[in-house]
Amino acid sequence: MNVRSRQQYDDWKETNNPDLEAFRDQEPADWTYLIVKMGLADPLDVQRAAELAITVERLEGRRQFLDETLVAQGQAGLSRLVSEVVATEEWAIAVWPAIEGPVIKRSETETLDLRLHVADRVDFRRIDGSAVSKDLVWDAFEDALKASRAVPAKRDGARWATADKLLNEDDSAAKVSSWSIRRLGAPHPSVVEAAHPRLPSVAVTSLTVGAWGNDVADHLSRLIGYGFTSTRDVATDLYGKRNDVQYGESRARMHGQMLRGSINKRVWGHYSADQEALADLIGDPDVTNVFTVYLSQPKRDFKAEAERLWARQQERQRAGTVTAAEDWISREDVVVHLTKAHQEIESMLERVTGENLFVKTLSGAKADSTRAGKYRQCLDIAAEVLAMWFERRLVNRTDVEAVWDSIARKPPRLQTDGDRHTLMLAEYFRYVENAEKGRQ
Repeated sequence: MNVRSRQQYDDWKETNNPDLEAFRDQEPADWTYLIVKMGLADPLDVQRAAELAITVERLEGRRQFLDETLVAQGQAGLSRLVSEVVATEEWAIAVWPAIEGPVIKRSETETLDLRLHVADRVDFRRIDGSAVSKDLVWDAFEDALKASRAVPAKRDGARWATADKLLNEDDSAAKVSSWSIRRLGAPHPSVVEAAHPRLPSVAVTSLTVGAWGNDVADHLSRLIGYGFTSTRDVATDLYGKRNDVQYGESRARMHGQMLRGSINKRVWGHYSADQEALADLIGDPDVTNVFTVYLSQPKRDFKAEAERLWARQQERQRAGTVTAAEDWISREDVVVHLTKAHQEIESMLERVTGENLFVKTLSGAKADSTRAGKYRQCLDIAAEVLAMWFERRLVNRTDVEAVWDSIARKPPRLQTDGDRHTLMLAEYFRYVENAEKGRQ
């Protein structure tokens, strides 16, 4: 805004002997009226500022609508996928709801149920019994897989009848392709009207997907009422590739843009070992509106990531779709690269100070490498981070609990999966908090 000089204001004040009471009834809701009359601002600049504010409001409303649309598409995506597969009369599909999480014994008579419907496991096979691959499935059902936000999954046991021998020991002739349609870690919109002033947005980062950073980010978003997304999903939408064949730089590019953009009421998850963007994993010292939670991983996770990438490469080599950039990447090369990236970040952390970074070193215990162990660890990290935000007054506890209470007052039949997720997290946070108090 082109603000006039203080001298011009002084001249106006002295020569006109203004009666400020006269402005009381003149459009009192418009604070710009007075400064325009005083000559402190150009009316055209004020008009442009007002138009810009209106545009921002419209875009915010549009973004909220699109967020809600994405959630609806994801929920309807499974039905669409099943319909399209059956309609081909050449493919078959099996769906298995994945319910994960422990039930904690609180006392002789009380339990705390932490189970969630985290995903729907989906298996594809050809009716003629011929071999299948992820590439073949993607080519056949790309649009439906995108709409449902399905991701390739590790084959963790046949869900088809084993007597049919639908799974071959020889991976080159695998008869089933396994995928997962995520519920935990799926994008969702914010449920609060305004951002927490000292915590506008949050990024949860790690070197590899094995940190389960997207799950931690989703938990945190539910706890404080924010929306959630991941750079993996954004990159899939933008580049059109399924997420397991994205290179780390595509996700890193999305993270950098989100980190330095003006994003409010949002938590996002990001993982990448892209050499050019390692510093972004622990935030940007010049960016104050994003709080970063960095998950530092044990070497065991790097070995698991190497096995995942190697298996992907072998499958794509067999399918003839491997690129030159991927060819002959050994397991050892992956572990060396990730270990070096980890060491570089640890060196950076020694020089970093600031209120907008929280580093959590993940457990290296073997028990925590299981799905059950990682699930519980993600809940514990979310509870620890929220307690830290309360302690630093980055988030007002009264405001957060008001969100929880408003959801709890809904009739159970009107509660969404997201509502039940939030209430479970709130109950677990209070359980952990009371347990901590009992140890003190």
